[in-house]
Amino acid sequence: MVPIHVPPLRDRKEDIPALVNHFLKKFNKKTKKEINAISKQALKALMEYNWPGNIRELENTIERAVVLSKNDILRPEDFIYYGIGAKTTFYHSLDDRYKTLDEIEKEYVSKILEIFRGNKTKAAQALGIDRKTLRIKLDKL
Repeated sequence: MVPIHVPPLRDRKEDIPALVNHFLKKFNKKTKKEINAISKQALKALMEYNWPGNIRELENTIERAVVLSKNDILRPEDFIYYGIGAKTTFYHSLDDRYKTLDEIEKEYVSKILEIFRGNKTKAAQALGIDRKTLRIKLDKL
């Protein structure tokens, strides 16, 4: 057996565009969607991310974005769940302060509920929590 050293994704970011296109095709087919491209800003955000989980993390990120996106082009906001491309989302420029975790959570939960048209079961699945936890969060928020 010959060992093959494959550097981590963070050391070969030039592979990211090809991998993104591959995963887009794969998950379009799986979900029967037609997301045709990724915006330049979203691709830039993916290229700037460190990818500690390597290709599997990129694959999971693209899958989640394809499932949740309502557009035919992936945009930076499709990756907010992962904190990718969301640098300005956490900053509130009107009063020069960062948003609190509660504010960010409220915005994110609201967006997911909007995407799933108020379906709490599907929203909870997308958030990675059970329906009861979502109900508690909604009561809190």
